[in-house]
Amino acid sequence: METRVLLIGGRDKYTSKRNVKFLKRKTGAEFAGYNVNAAAELAYNHYYNNTLCIKPFVNLFYSYVHTDDFIEKGANAADLNVFSNSYNMAETLFGLRVNNGIESKFKWQAELKAYLFLYGRTGDVKAKLKNGLQEMNIKGLENDLFNVIFGLGIIYDITKYLGVYANLNSIVSDLDIKRGFYCNVGANFKFNILQKDFYEKKISN
Repeated sequence: METRVLLIGGRDKYTSKRNVKFLKRKTGAEFAGYNVNAAAELAYNHYYNNTLCIKPFVNLFYSYVHTDDFIEKGANAADLNVFSNSYNMAETLFGLRVNNGIESKFKWQAELKAYLFLYGRTGDVKAKLKNGLQEMNIKGLENDLFNVIFGLGIIYDITKYLGVYANLNSIVSDLDIKRGFYCNVGANFKFNILQKDFYEKKISN
């Protein structure tokens, strides 16, 4: 068995689009934000003929997401001034990873995983009309309850404790807002490597 604790952070860019039907106009904005994530994972490594490593895993994931304030453009008096906001989210994921299982610096990896939202799937934000004074609550964050992701990637270990990776992923969800492709590029820092077998085989004469 293998356990991992992950700390992940990133900077995000968003695009907002909205139809103002009674004016027959479209408005929107581009804005930024950031996220901080922590995860705990339990996995099992099964090696096949020293050429493949098959790893089923389960993961508990927590996220803190912050979005910056922004002002829409396109509908004049109907444009919104949206205030900055923060969300807390929790989800679980489970799946299967397969890699070449070779103790070398370069590895390929295929991954199939499913996410299930536990908390913080939706959230409202505070806003007001660009030329108005009264604040209002509007629909903000909306995440899919369940999605499935398939990914292919490469991993290169620079040292025992430092590696870099790149992958391409395809996502399918129960909402149209999260369907398509995305990629990740980053670095892995391994501060400690701990593996523990939860069983012991005894042989008696």
